[in-house]
Amino acid sequence: MYSGNLGVVHEMDSVAQIIRQLQMMPNVCFLFVGDGSGKVRLEELVRREGLNNVRFVGYQEKEDLRYSLSAGDIHLVTLRSDMAGLSVPSKVYGIMAVGRPVIFIGPEESEVAILIRESLCGEVFDPVNHEKAGRAILDLAQDPRRREYLGAEGRRYFEMVLDKKFAIPRFQAALYDLLKER
Repeated sequence: MYSGNLGVVHEMDSVAQIIRQLQMMPNVCFLFVGDGSGKVRLEELVRREGLNNVRFVGYQEKEDLRYSLSAGDIHLVTLRSDMAGLSVPSKVYGIMAVGRPVIFIGPEESEVAILIRESLCGEVFDPVNHEKAGRAILDLAQDPRRREYLGAEGRRYFEMVLDKKFAIPRFQAALYDLLKER
């Protein structure tokens, strides 16, 4: 599943290659939930190439997001290489909260890549390694125990580090430290 904006900061070329790579795998279907310029490009690719392993639905209401995110077995998060330091795909936090594994395609030095490696909730791939990312998706699709483990690690990390009761005091402390430096 890919949930959220498919915009100009998101890596879609690699995703297109992975969709093609896994076209003939009967147990893999890509579900894109959301909208954006990338969705238009992917819909055109699906039509043009007759790909049958892709589905699209629109944005979900905020109160239904946890159900939507829970529907995916594996989540795909992307970021263009030139967007590291400029954008952080916040969808990763909701994915971790519902306990699903993440395949991230984007810059290895980005905040999301660091978060995924630190939390042990998934795998990180540079966009040029789309074939390896496709194999990782296929491997996870065939390994429910590993999916469960990665999802549980993400949820555990979310509860211990990212939950509001922990994150807000850290944010406040960082702001106070910043003000002291002035």
